[in-house]
Amino acid sequence: MLAKRVELCIVHVTVIGFSEEFNSHLYEEASSLLEVSALTDAMPLQLVASLRVLPEFALIAFYPEAEVNLSITGGTCFLDAYINDTQVAGIVQPPESTECSHFTLGARGLGMALVIVRDSGLSPPASASALTRQIHLIWVSWVGWNKKVKVASVDWIKIISQEEISLMEGTTKTFDILAGTEDGSIFDSSQYMYMKIKVHLEDGILEPVDEYHSSRTGNWLVREPNFSVRAAKLGLATLFVSVSQQSGYEIVSQFVKVEVYGPLRLHPEYLYLLPGVSYLLTVKDGPRIGAFVEFTSLHEEIVVVQKPSGKLFAKSIGNATVRAAVYGNGDSLICEAYAKIEVGIPPAMGLNLQSDKLCVGCKMPGDLFSFYEVCQEYKWTIGNEKVLSFRIDSCEQDGYPCHSVASDGAFISVLTGRYT
Repeated sequence: MLAKRVELCIVHVTVIGFSEEFNSHLYEEASSLLEVSALTDAMPLQLVASLRVLPEFALIAFYPEAEVNLSITGGTCFLDAYINDTQVAGIVQPPESTECSHFTLGARGLGMALVIVRDSGLSPPASASALTRQIHLIWVSWVGWNKKVKVASVDWIKIISQEEISLMEGTTKTFDILAGTEDGSIFDSSQYMYMKIKVHLEDGILEPVDEYHSSRTGNWLVREPNFSVRAAKLGLATLFVSVSQQSGYEIVSQFVKVEVYGPLRLHPEYLYLLPGVSYLLTVKDGPRIGAFVEFTSLHEEIVVVQKPSGKLFAKSIGNATVRAAVYGNGDSLICEAYAKIEVGIPPAMGLNLQSDKLCVGCKMPGDLFSFYEVCQEYKWTIGNEKVLSFRIDSCEQDGYPCHSVASDGAFISVLTGRYT
């Protein structure tokens, strides 16, 4: 294995003896020569690594400024590069003797060309068949050629992403881009700078990050096979990219639907319950597209919770934590939120009334304001039913009863004045 492209070494040859198959007269004469002086010789030998030009296959975008760098390994630095059709391609930068590790080709027109790299620096010169490394360049070809370099127009472009994704407000996400030809060939990352790829965003919801804004066209342009967006505000947005061929025909990628959501929250974040009471937790914000919520209790000896619904049940006195986790495709965790649950017995309750006076025939609601929905059962009584009567009203909140009590109790009672 050569450490360098070209290395020199000296080959020494020394005669240490002769075959006994010689006739006796010659053997004695040759042996006498060895006794007088050593028979030896030496010559310099130049070792050269095999010439290679890489890549063996490359795809170049057909734009006036498009170029490709070909790397050269092995051989000497006395290289010559030729192209058989200068109407198709041209050598922009030939392999100079001081910089013989690569050369650059540029597109000039549609068609096919042959590039030949020849090493003329060997001593003694070797035959052309042993020194010539040929690279076939197909500049626009609608049929794939194996192990060849192809330069063609962009036939398709796409964003590497699911059709629907969710981003939390304020976060940033990077998307990769692929572009290629109709035969399935994909452009190298060095070609995207010539394509002038446009990023199309809905105003306000998504914002580009570190992209180039063209004041002439008003578009956001990218020069790499990727781009980043920031989730600026809540809402749904559509994202796509496009690229124009040299003919002016525009190629458009698929559309990606992006949901920008707020941080996931559990409501309420703190809850006080009595043992034996049930309560339905709800989630606010968080992703909705392709996501589902799963509730779990971190202290099941105190509070248990139904995983899909969030309905919890207080078992015993103590403090517990309930977790709501949102999962996406493939059961991947997207985000999570927590609520603190305290289970205990209150030392006192208070009755909340709008006024301590009530006119005859008037009505006034009263409720257990301080401990609303923390106990399972209440019993309302009136000291003098000739003066006041009451009617228990039930209510619903978000489709669920606001209390869970026996038939003789509720959290809100409507008082009616009878006599003074």
